[in-house]
Amino acid sequence: MNVWTAPPFPFVPEEYHGKPIILAMMCYAGPAAAGEEVIGRFRAIAPPLADMVKAMPYTGMSPPGGPL
Repeated sequence: MNVWTAPPFPFVPEEYHGKPIILAMMCYAGPAAAGEEVIGRFRAIAPPLADMVKAMPYTGMSPPGGPL
């Protein structure tokens, strides 16, 4: 998790550009249904500005050639 300045990306609402946000990268190792339940607890804290969480293999979290 990082505190970050919201970038002017198209998926970030414009009113948040340049303001502090929390950027979280999450990984759940287990059944997808259980992972959805766990991630749902984070989503319930506050509505995400951009929600790109999805089921994928662990290796999909980093771009090709990037660190794991």
